[in-house]
Amino acid sequence: MSLNRTLNALLLTSLWVLPQALAQAVPAGVPTQPVSADCPREVVVPYTGHLQLPSKYDQSDASKSTLRTELAAEPEAIKAQIQAYSKQVVGFADYYLSHTGDRHRRGALACFHGALGSWADAGALLSTDASKTGVAVRKWSLASIATAAWKLQRLSTDAQPFRLTDPEREWLAALASQVEREYAPRLDPDFRYFNNHDYWAGWALVVTAMALEQPAFSELGYRIFDRALSQIEQDDSGQLGWLPNEVARAHLATNYLNYALNPLALLARHAAANGHAMSADQRQRLRSLVRFVVAAELSPTRLPPVLAQEQEPVPDYKFAWLLPLLDLDPRPSVAWTLYQRKAGNVDGYSQAGGRLAPLYPAASLGPQP
Repeated sequence: MSLNRTLNALLLTSLWVLPQALAQAVPAGVPTQPVSADCPREVVVPYTGHLQLPSKYDQSDASKSTLRTELAAEPEAIKAQIQAYSKQVVGFADYYLSHTGDRHRRGALACFHGALGSWADAGALLSTDASKTGVAVRKWSLASIATAAWKLQRLSTDAQPFRLTDPEREWLAALASQVEREYAPRLDPDFRYFNNHDYWAGWALVVTAMALEQPAFSELGYRIFDRALSQIEQDDSGQLGWLPNEVARAHLATNYLNYALNPLALLARHAAANGHAMSADQRQRLRSLVRFVVAAELSPTRLPPVLAQEQEPVPDYKFAWLLPLLDLDPRPSVAWTLYQRKAGNVDGYSQAGGRLAPLYPAASLGPQP
């Protein structure tokens, strides 16, 4: 066999081995099933049971920054199954966007619908028997799944268009309604622990609203956004701002500031389009938070003394917030400096829906005058 024919044969046999950057392989032990003849991969089996899941952090530690030393096997298996599903759905969407051939895109959409449809038909993730962590897992899943679906709606081609089916729409709406019920009470002014969990719930609701064209879900999402920005504390100059509940996470503070900034940047990017234009004070507060996070990464000696101890390194994917933020405001800024320092390698965060650069291309164009 010639070299070219050998390479072509290898390509065909590996056609559906999705690149690691696009879709994580399903971990061993996570149940899978075939969904259709058109999808050459097995998808994660729907999870319909309880969501009584423990936190990975020792709850006796006030900073919630110490990992538990022992974790029960059953809840860990449940979390692994749900997380593997979310990553797989995001991976199918990103595979579609990374390939131009009709065959590849047709298969990617078949797998996406197979995965989404099977969980929709089963009514997965809707159990009300849920712990605080189970509630969190539900909204994280909705954020990643709904973002992947909305991304496909925005970027699919006329030749291979993506449309949610009625059962898929009904399931996403049911998940969003449950997230609303679980997070609306946390807007009570006396609730002390309003934090990154709420911000991610806000984005989950808004992106579901955009995917389903049901604006009502955005209302709570942007009430959460307003409360989040009002939480930002600033130094005397107003140049540097931080979120006190994230700063309280001891050696994980900068990790959690970046983690919280991802949904806030996404919410900011789409605020005007969703009828919620940011005020001048909100824009200033968000910029001060960005300056703090950038300084923590590039010049931590500039920071006011609000971080309790030396910080753990922040993985590059947590800087995915740079993409929607730079698309919102493409002028030269400290955010551009950080993006360039990272050589643009900040894309692909599965909880944020995977690759965001196709949605927010301004970063690839460089700062504008």
